[in-house]
Amino acid sequence: MKKMMVLLAALVLSLGALGAAAEETPRLSGVVIGLEAGGILIQTQEAGEVLVKFGEETQFEGSGQANLQEALTPGAYLTVLYNGVMTRSLPPQITADKIIQHKISGTVTQVNENSVLVDQGGEAGEVLVHLPEGMRPLFYGSPVTVYFSGIMALSYPAQMGALHYTTPTLTGTVSQVDDGFFLMTDDQGLSYRVNCDDGTHFEGAMREGGRVSVYYSGAATFSLPAQIYGIAVFQEAE
Repeated sequence: MKKMMVLLAALVLSLGALGAAAEETPRLSGVVIGLEAGGILIQTQEAGEVLVKFGEETQFEGSGQANLQEALTPGAYLTVLYNGVMTRSLPPQITADKIIQHKISGTVTQVNENSVLVDQGGEAGEVLVHLPEGMRPLFYGSPVTVYFSGIMALSYPAQMGALHYTTPTLTGTVSQVDDGFFLMTDDQGLSYRVNCDDGTHFEGAMREGGRVSVYYSGAATFSLPAQIYGIAVFQEAE
């Protein structure tokens, strides 16, 4: 009987530990807007803009361990684990217990209906990246950084689900539309000639005065205006 009681007690303790582990740690995920005094400002779906404070006690998982400055650059995506306390200030503030960021970078070499193949180059090889419904598509030849949960299927090729991605993008206003190119001024006031061909993907009608976002390789000529090749052009709401 005594042995049975000991076994039952051990079972109860084990179940209690499992229950505690099953409780989800409060977390927020979002895109870095910029660095602020004492923390980083991120854009989240749940709470809008949130100031994330961190310090010496904050743990970093993934990219932040190798290069913290790069991990916190504007446009980067990260997940913050915290104690559940959020201030009522503007913006609201939380203190990070852990900041998590997992990512890969490469070039899109194949486009499927709901996924793309990304070649990381060298020994890292290719990864099949699944894009969730509603995420803007990627296109052949696009340089891309994909943020994911840290879970990667050990298939061939390896597979993962995208949480967010970044690719070189210019956003601005169209000033002239011509055969094979258009001129635009970006949000910093710089002018570009965007060259297009049959391989360029267009979403929405091009018109002078319209706002567009252009996916490109990240390279531009030193001419005036600078020239880029448009991989994809999206008409944006004004």
